[in-house]
Amino acid sequence: MTVYYNGKIFADDKFHTALAVEGEIISAAGGSELLERHPAAEKVDLEGRLVLPGFNDSHLHLFEYALEKSRLSLRAARSAAEVIAAGRMRLKKTRDIVVGVGYNDALFAGSRPLTRDDLDKISADAPVIVYRVCGHAAVCNGAALRRAGLDGATGDLVDSASGIAREQALELLKPLTEVSDAGEIKALLRDGIRDLYRHGITSVGSNDIDDENYEAVARAYRELYRGATPRVRVNLQATISSEAALSELAGLLPATDSYLRLGAVKVFADGSLGAKTAYLKENYRGENHRGILTLPEEELARVVRMAAGFRLPVLVHAIGDGAIDIALRVLSANKQALRLGSGVVHAQVTDKKQLKIFRDKKIRVFVQPAFINTDVAFLSDRVGRERAETSYAFGTLYRDTVAAFGSDAPVESANPFRGLFCAVARSDFEGRKYLNPAEALTLKEAVMAYTAGGAEATGEKHVKGKLKAGYYADFIVLDTDIFSSPPAALLDAKVVMTVVGGKIVYRNSVRL
Repeated sequence: MTVYYNGKIFADDKFHTALAVEGEIISAAGGSELLERHPAAEKVDLEGRLVLPGFNDSHLHLFEYALEKSRLSLRAARSAAEVIAAGRMRLKKTRDIVVGVGYNDALFAGSRPLTRDDLDKISADAPVIVYRVCGHAAVCNGAALRRAGLDGATGDLVDSASGIAREQALELLKPLTEVSDAGEIKALLRDGIRDLYRHGITSVGSNDIDDENYEAVARAYRELYRGATPRVRVNLQATISSEAALSELAGLLPATDSYLRLGAVKVFADGSLGAKTAYLKENYRGENHRGILTLPEEELARVVRMAAGFRLPVLVHAIGDGAIDIALRVLSANKQALRLGSGVVHAQVTDKKQLKIFRDKKIRVFVQPAFINTDVAFLSDRVGRERAETSYAFGTLYRDTVAAFGSDAPVESANPFRGLFCAVARSDFEGRKYLNPAEALTLKEAVMAYTAGGAEATGEKHVKGKLKAGYYADFIVLDTDIFSSPPAALLDAKVVMTVVGGKIVYRNSVRL
């Protein structure tokens, strides 16, 4: 038994000062009476600090998040020249291939995208592949295109003249970049998990598994979670399209384990706004295309039926209103899918009719408020002011259905405080541009969406996401009382301690 006392412990509509933990479970939340009731318990003085339930990132890519840290980060690049310089430095170390991640042409002068010609200046012989920050497009040099069999290809998915590959074409690049060694996968996952603790994340919905890698990645997860390693609670979201593969995957992973389970089937209906591959109802403003529908409606319906046969929900990646229309239509037509908790991931460009369907059908949403920081700069230019005014409607979705917040890391930082800020302030981090302030959440609502909302979305609302008796002892201690501070303070808030299953798994330099 451990009693944590002298804290400000968030409990929905009030605050407690003490928390009693027995094993992995909270046995009581209250005040100083818990110290009197358990005189022999180990005691931890919280020194007046704020305590929250552990954050639940409802949708990220844990394996890719960890893998990105071993690749060339281009998030700070602001020009093609900077990418070229960084790539040349990287090539001196790797000598055989350069894989860059996080490049964002929207931040370049004139928003000029990278091209094949730029990357050929890094190397004419070694493959160079640079993934856009959204993960839905990449730029390749000539060597990479030739190695992938894409040189000379043209069309919506590949333009070899510019070196750009989009959506499904990215699958052809995987043999050049993938990690398949089980030991390396386990090491990367372990590193990623430790980094999540630093951000106070104790549960995740992670989309790491697909038709090609499911056996290797699932086995790595299973082996990792058999050992006494740092752990988060993981609901795996698997992009699996065949019944045979899903059956095999279900046999590899536990269905009910509180730390690791196969939680959902994840499908992609479109791309991203940044890459202009999100599928819209109408053309992108000033352009003659609507984006890319990556999964036909009839195929989506088939996958939904397949998943229901395994009693699994389906989570549909849908960013554009065209893709959201299709997702809502298919999910609404399958009552079992709705009962199982199926939903839409991202749900960014929406109209009033779609928001009403989300409400009426109680279709769950897995949204990323931190996207506002980057997307506020170009949303109206891409979809028009009218559509922008009903988009990123996180306040409406929170009030009308089950809304679970997340980061989509490594697309955005895994840091939940950034998402909380954008949900509350509805602006970029500098407070210069605002998006639909009427859709702002209160800080309490935003915290609930990042904790209890994620638990409810995965059917765990009775055991996770709140600090009360009978719930998992997953909680975090902060260095800042965010409830008594202006929204800007969220961007500087830090986690002092992270506890998962009653065990302290992270402490920063501030000792309690």
